[in-house]
Amino acid sequence: MCIRDRALVKGVIAKAGQGVRLAGIEGEAEPVVMRPQAVARAVENLISNAERYGKTVEVRLEFLDRILRVTVEDDGPGIPEAQREEALRPFTRLEEERDPNRGGGVGLGLSIAADIALSHGGSLRLSQSARLGGLRADLVIAR
Repeated sequence: MCIRDRALVKGVIAKAGQGVRLAGIEGEAEPVVMRPQAVARAVENLISNAERYGKTVEVRLEFLDRILRVTVEDDGPGIPEAQREEALRPFTRLEEERDPNRGGGVGLGLSIAADIALSHGGSLRLSQSARLGGLRADLVIAR
């Protein structure tokens, strides 16, 4: 299905908490072939994780020549570089305080987002947010 992804991401942000804002859209917003429910779920998972660990969450869209990039950044503690690959594996919780019985989730959000990106010819990349200091997650979808 081809959709203009701007509406999809704005819809996900509208359902999120007050600390989440659309920080910018760059490039020509052309239609992107995707499974919209799957991509919405991936973005929801990234935003939910960012809200859980940070107070401020920024979402950015970039329409580039061959990809669409949805970036979610937060001001939380982030994930140490040595643990980022591990964090993308299913059922991985990096710290004991992220116990699912205390609101920490079961460790599927990032792995689901990564699988959705991969199924769209893209990837999920984790790094440190230069803007906010916490985690930066780049969901890349091929165009």
